[in-house]
Amino acid sequence: RGELSATDACSLHTHLAVDHTGQQKKAAPSSTSTPDTSVSLLLLRGSWNLLCKGTNSTPGPNTSARDPCHALSSILYAACGSSPHETIRTCPLSVASITVDVDDAAEDAAIDVLGAPPNLPALALVAGGDIGSGGDKGTIRYVDIDHTVLLSFLRSAAVASEADGELVERHHEYDRIGVAVSHTLKKVTDELYLAGAGNKGTFSIQPMDTDDVDGDEPAVRIFIAGDRSQVGKSSVCLGLIGSLLKMGYPPSSLAYIKPATQCEATQLVAQYCDKVGVPNRPIGPVVYYKGFTRAFLAGETEDTTLLLAEAGRSVDNIAQGRRVVIVDGVGYPAVGSICGTDNAAVAAACGRMIDGSKSRVPVPVLLVGKSGVGDAVDSFNLNATYFESKKVPVLGSVFNRLPLEGFYSLENCKKAIELYFEQYQPDKQPFGFIPEVQGISNSRKETNEGGAMENGDGRSQLDIAMDHAGQFIEAFAKYVDVAAIISAAKEATNCGNLATNYDGADDDSPRATKRARTDQGWNISSGASQHIRLSRAQIEEVAKSAGAEVDEARSSSNILVWRRYAPDNTSEYDLGNDDLNCCE
Repeated sequence: RGELSATDACSLHTHLAVDHTGQQKKAAPSSTSTPDTSVSLLLLRGSWNLLCKGTNSTPGPNTSARDPCHALSSILYAACGSSPHETIRTCPLSVASITVDVDDAAEDAAIDVLGAPPNLPALALVAGGDIGSGGDKGTIRYVDIDHTVLLSFLRSAAVASEADGELVERHHEYDRIGVAVSHTLKKVTDELYLAGAGNKGTFSIQPMDTDDVDGDEPAVRIFIAGDRSQVGKSSVCLGLIGSLLKMGYPPSSLAYIKPATQCEATQLVAQYCDKVGVPNRPIGPVVYYKGFTRAFLAGETEDTTLLLAEAGRSVDNIAQGRRVVIVDGVGYPAVGSICGTDNAAVAAACGRMIDGSKSRVPVPVLLVGKSGVGDAVDSFNLNATYFESKKVPVLGSVFNRLPLEGFYSLENCKKAIELYFEQYQPDKQPFGFIPEVQGISNSRKETNEGGAMENGDGRSQLDIAMDHAGQFIEAFAKYVDVAAIISAAKEATNCGNLATNYDGADDDSPRATKRARTDQGWNISSGASQHIRLSRAQIEEVAKSAGAEVDEARSSSNILVWRRYAPDNTSEYDLGNDDLNCCE
């Protein structure tokens, strides 16, 4: 509706109801009804909020792509379209802009009736009726988004042309604002339901299914594993988190953690979590750094039991107060097996503890598969067997990076693989088939070059990576049944018949027995000699002296920089003291 006065905004529901009824009469004169509710997104701004460089144009009733309301309308439409309530999905919607200091009347209405906050611009959701009309019933709630974030997004929307409209929706703040609006909409609909149930029942909104969002149930944990490195595990973690946010999960109800890792470079999923406010720990307690394996075998690091216990505690800590925790695996399933910390052992050690005992239910595994049919299914079976041999349940798979055309197109592969699972793996599911998303494969490089500019347009590599993240999440939400994954993980965890020892290894296992002897010291002719545990810095220094490629420490900033190579030996990643934990 473009620019409105604050007074008109207070009675927006009445105007919407009249317009909606009029449209119904034109379409079907014999069946008209006045809607019980409506949802409006109000943009409150001051005359000092310059949305364009050097201008402050006021949009008229006929909105265009240059109007900030145009960009906000797609956010509101998406939020209401994913609501579990049919009333919200089908009610009249509107977006309007209000300049609060046009005159004294506008300022009084904005402050006294709409409750405008001191920091502008701001977004408010209004639903269920008019505001400040005495007997009525409307609910207003402000969207929890920082005004500087909103202003940045609005400025990008204001200068976009119609051809660039899609670019606005890929702006990295677009998802952040969308999540905040969805979260606020949930609160508003809850209030409407409670009001309707306790009074005249004028709202046909049904109770929200909050089993997956609220309540005292422990967090659902899902372990993401792959059939090889670089298959897209972290991208699938990103897709799950982004999709759950779109489904209405508050950012604080989710968490991401990678309890064991080889590569300590910044991951796009961690950058995205930081942007939208999802708690995350991208580098967990178990790190396979240069020289770690040989030091482990020599008894110079923590043993298997301690490493797995640290991994379990890290997941327990981040899972407190969450609804869903995404646990990211490392490499292929057997990575870390030389230390007893392979993906299956980590999934078992990071499971939910049973009744405060030392037994855990392993985290159920979602495998990320490759494109194709035969090789994709064969790889799935090989890797699923590895987990199941260690009593870790496998839910099924999502298959990644499928082309949209050709013999091995997404649709062709989907038909064949679904047929296979239906006939030969009925207890598992192919939860989705993800198309190739251009740019997402370069995201690691982009997030690690966050300060660099692209094409002189002032946008950083991180901004571009966030655009790619938004595109991938859109594709993921479209092609993957996220709700089914959550349901299957919850069911697998609640079975309770797959308990594992908290220590992650049987007391009489060969590894545990021999390592125990190592930790107690070997009997040498003149007596016992204790093995001394080394710090990471010491272990890496030993590796360096033995020929491993390690950059010299930057003495001026006291930052150690270690060089790691991607599989193609082309990419270098640097990390500092905060990640290494080795300043001594």
